[in-house]
Amino acid sequence: ARRISAELLTPQISRALKRRFKYKVDAILDDETSWGSSFQMLDRIVQLQYIINKMSDCGNQEVTLTVAQWTQMTGLRDLLEKAYDVVLRLQYSDITPGYFLRKWSGLRLFYDHHAGRGSSLAGELASSMKLREDQ
Repeated sequence: ARRISAELLTPQISRALKRRFKYKVDAILDDETSWGSSFQMLDRIVQLQYIINKMSDCGNQEVTLTVAQWTQMTGLRDLLEKAYDVVLRLQYSDITPGYFLRKWSGLRLFYDHHAGRGSSLAGELASSMKLREDQ
């Protein structure tokens, strides 16, 4: 995903996207210190899937993804979206401990559910959250 975003942000590709496809949004490159940016980067790539596939069809191998890779990227984006939403909601200045606990518990249950359906990433996230609760 990072490779694709970096390619889409090169000046030549960025100008071509705006000129040829009249696209008003740029790709987002994640920031290693902010995990929320990983969701934003994946979300933008999925939004730009049509254009990325067109670029691939025109011979740009830097952005070529298989159907399985698109499915995996979309699934990862969907897993991170829930946490991204909860983190945004927990930034409100007037949250109560009960609200925090409800959001936290709901997120952990979400990841527990997906871990039970075979998602190793969801399992790791749920496990990390449980360890944090036990401290």
